[in-house]
Amino acid sequence: MNTIPHTPPSPIQATEQAIAIMAVDNLRPSQECINLMRQIDRGEISHAQAVAAILQKAAKYASSTH
Repeated sequence: MNTIPHTPPSPIQATEQAIAIMAVDNLRPSQECINLMRQIDRGEISHAQAVAAILQKAAKYASSTH
């Protein structure tokens, strides 16, 4: 029986792990995306605020290509 308690990774470790997992598939998030993830990690913005920023940028991008 495994009696070692599991300690979840810190938010910073989780962000770095997510970036590393994407790199395995040769995917690289933009610097803006990395900045948003790190702002969440530091508690500067919420997840919902980051999603709103991404959606706003996507809407602006979509409207500029048509």
